[in-house]
Amino acid sequence: MDLGNEIIKSIRIMLDRKISNYKTDKTFDSVIIKTNANHTYVILGEDGSQRTVYSSIPSLNLTTGSKVWVKMPYGSLNNMHICGIRK
Repeated sequence: MDLGNEIIKSIRIMLDRKISNYKTDKTFDSVIIKTNANHTYVILGEDGSQRTVYSSIPSLNLTTGSKVWVKMPYGSLNNMHICGIRK
C-alpha cells in the first residue's frame, strides 16, 4: 500500500462530498412563454422544462416573449424568481 496515494484518495473523497453538498445562487437566462393573471410567469428552465415563477420586480411589465434573467437562490427550485430583463 502506498501511503501517499491513499492520503490523496481520502482527500478527493472528502472534497467530492463537500462540493456535492455546496449550494450557491445560480442565475441563468430564459424567456417568458406565458403570463398568468396572478402575476406569475411561465418560463423555460435550463433543462427545457416549464416553470412558473414570480418576478422580484413587481412594477416591471413583462409579456410573452420577454427575455429575462432568472435567479435560483441556493439551488432552490421553490425560490426561483425573475430578477431582471435581458437585452
